Amino acid sequence: MDDSSTAKELRAAVDSIPSYVERCSQMWILAPTVEHKNLKGVTLNYDSWRSRGWCRAEFAAAKLARGADMPILVLVSEQDPFYLNPCDTAKLCPREGAFSVAADVEKVNAVLGHMLHAKVDMLLAADDLLLARLVTIFRPSFVPTSAAYAPLEGEAALATLKTNLWWRDEETEGLWCNETGWSLLHLACALDDVGSVRHLIDTAPSKEELEGMLAAGVSATLRNSELRKLPWHIYLTDALAGLTPLGLAATFASPSVVSALIEAGAPVDGMSLGSLPCHMTGSILGRKPDNLRVLLEHQPELLGSLDFGCSAFAMTVALVVGPKQLEMLKIITEHPAFDKKHLNMPDMMGLTPGHLIGLSRDIDSDVFNFLIELGVKFDIPFSFTMGGKKGCMTALMRSLLGTKETDMSMMTKMWEQVTGANAYDIAVLLGNPKAAAMGHDQEGVEALRQRLEQAGCLATFKQRCIYFL
Repeated sequence: MDDSSTAKELRAAVDSIPSYVERCSQMWILAPTVEHKNLKGVTLNYDSWRSRGWCRAEFAAAKLARGADMPILVLVSEQDPFYLNPCDTAKLCPREGAFSVAADVEKVNAVLGHMLHAKVDMLLAADDLLLARLVTIFRPSFVPTSAAYAPLEGEAALATLKTNLWWRDEETEGLWCNETGWSLLHLACALDDVGSVRHLIDTAPSKEELEGMLAAGVSATLRNSELRKLPWHIYLTDALAGLTPLGLAATFASPSVVSALIEAGAPVDGMSLGSLPCHMTGSILGRKPDNLRVLLEHQPELLGSLDFGCSAFAMTVALVVGPKQLEMLKIITEHPAFDKKHLNMPDMMGLTPGHLIGLSRDIDSDVFNFLIELGVKFDIPFSFTMGGKKGCMTALMRSLLGTKETDMSMMTKMWEQVTGANAYDIAVLLGNPKAAAMGHDQEGVEALRQRLEQAGCLATFKQRCIYFL
């Protein structure tokens, strides 16, 4: 086969990704640790799979495929296979992955954009407008967002928003809004439509009604259909339950939307998981450094708040992946309100930022070196401290991951076995080369492995079954 034929076949293979994925009943990731065939000293493993743009595109395609939600099985060895968590969809953005050929990112965006439109059409045909709108909101996790709303203001902006959301007559949509808690203001904030946001604020019937609009949170979604019981669809609905317009804007929108809401009087306490307001959490989860700056300008005290014992610093260490993580950590640690005690403060379970690095598969080398220079410690022994907070933890895990209360006994048993291990021990056991390279005691690693094996928890631990990783 000549080069032109090979290139043609490769293009056809790329264009056929949607067809390949939608004809699968399961997807398996085969990612053992091996040396690169051509690059000396380069190791390939599940961590490198997670970093590659094309591999992330395969994961995204599995979530955007029409029909049943496909489980993705990860096999790194003959023992302990595990399923890839649907929550990783938001972390492993395909266009932010590594590409050997830079131009390939455009191919990935085109393929995933086609799949996203097909997914939305399928949901509309199934008469589930909520899921169709939610997939549209989560579009930035897959492909770049178009600037369809940006140039418009006033009624023109609102009319375009309604068209793009398949808005029906006002009576029908009023019933839908009452059922779901999603108003036009919530939707405009989630879609970064600053023109519609300003228009809805300016045309609010009264000050009292505006205050109600700004304070309202979206409702928890009823799982009253087979579509809504699928794991990724549960993630889509549960992840945003309770968020106010400001929480949605901090997660999905630009600083202009966040500022417009704050200037209009949006409450800055809002729903919280612990004491860290969800607009702050949203700016971290949404990887929005500019929104983080705006929020800290108005609320520097957010850097002292704790979300279930987890500071904004620790959440950024644990939850942000990609090029924006270092920028956001610098915003936080260089702010005058930042307290250095958060560098090594344990959360409600006993996990310090160092332990979170040991647990992470996605930490960047520059971020790792930056944390070492800051003074993050990796030799602190873990001490399981959840104790009487089990009820709070159960509520949080149910909210974020759909974890059943009956599973908490296994989680408690697992973390009890980890007591005494430091970040290096955890990193080596989980195959995290960046953290493990700093040095470790092999005896400590083996002791940790044996405790988890004897308790029947090793496979669960390797799946990263903690509350947000």
